[in-house]
Amino acid sequence: PYGDKLKVTAGGAYLIHGDATVSDISVQLTDASWSVEVRVGGVTQQVWQDIELHTFTAEGAYSVTATGASGSLTLNFTVDRSAPVISARNALNAVVTAGSIHTSAIKVSVYDATGTSNAAARDGAAYAWPSGGVFTEDGRYTVTSTDFAGHAASFSFSIDLKAPVIAVNAGGANIGNKGYARANATVSVTDVSAVKKAVKKNGRTMAWPSGGVFKAEGVYVITATDKYKRKSTFTFTVDKTAPAITGSPKLVNGRHYRSVVTVRVSDKYLSVKSVTKNGVPMRWPSRNRFTASGSYTVTAVDRAGNTRTVSFVVDRTVPYIYVVTLTGSAVKRSGSVYGGAVVTVSDQWLAAKSVKLGSRKISWPSNNTFTRKGTYTVTAKDRAGNTTTFRFTIK
Repeated sequence: PYGDKLKVTAGGAYLIHGDATVSDISVQLTDASWSVEVRVGGVTQQVWQDIELHTFTAEGAYSVTATGASGSLTLNFTVDRSAPVISARNALNAVVTAGSIHTSAIKVSVYDATGTSNAAARDGAAYAWPSGGVFTEDGRYTVTSTDFAGHAASFSFSIDLKAPVIAVNAGGANIGNKGYARANATVSVTDVSAVKKAVKKNGRTMAWPSGGVFKAEGVYVITATDKYKRKSTFTFTVDKTAPAITGSPKLVNGRHYRSVVTVRVSDKYLSVKSVTKNGVPMRWPSRNRFTASGSYTVTAVDRAGNTRTVSFVVDRTVPYIYVVTLTGSAVKRSGSVYGGAVVTVSDQWLAAKSVKLGSRKISWPSNNTFTRKGTYTVTAKDRAGNTTTFRFTIK
């Protein structure tokens, strides 16, 4: 009951001030000395003074005021049996039909007797309700309106103001227009309206591949045209081949050379080539010729990011053999010494050393000291094939 003079119910349940209901409203005085005035939309509809049950079925915003000797009571409520009405018009003020596509902004209007809560989604994601209900961005929209009585209505439309969007992804990374991919490239074309797609590979028309995945190497030109003749073009290159690094003599990774090495780097889409000598960056040599002894690493990178690296050594120096007497005096080549000799062999890239006593090969002593009488021939060879020999005689 509202106070002790007036009871207002909807579907058997008591109403609270400000309620909205979908049911008929029943109003009844409990004191015949009181009178009731019913207003709908601010206009007086009925006035009575009895304790009969009065029922209202029409939709509207009601204000019921009961007045008596001790004062007055007012209860406001709304009868709402209808869902909100959503309407839309384009920039030319033409009516927008549900599900239609338009090339201009769309203004959405919502009407309901009780007031509404409105929401919008664009391409499936929540979208803030725009100022004045004017939607201006490309997308597929669904607007939903729920009134205070719980009725809901929805309305869908699309705005297409832009040319199709072409996106290319390779190996998890997005590729820009005129970019390069070193893995299979997946092409997606999106537009609010229907799109016609076409592709050329190396200048020749080809069929659109399954799933939009481009696997073969080549230069691709993608064209997408929507129903309004707006066109987008996107060019990209699939390049899975690393640059070639070759040389003269034949260049083999890790090999040592005792001659000048000429290096050639080739790639249709070469981006950069670089070289280090003994771990330090250096300028690319004139005429591609590596003449100085050292450890070189050549790196080549193409525009797609394919990389190739080759390391080699130029070694134009023979191993060094140094022979001294047991007292430390130097021994000349083919020289003679009494009592014994100490032999040292050094080379940064020494491959092997050997010794003969006369014509017989003998083991190299652990302390590098030779004491047996006879003529020794010491031979040292590095990994590039440079060889030196030292002969001496112990008497």
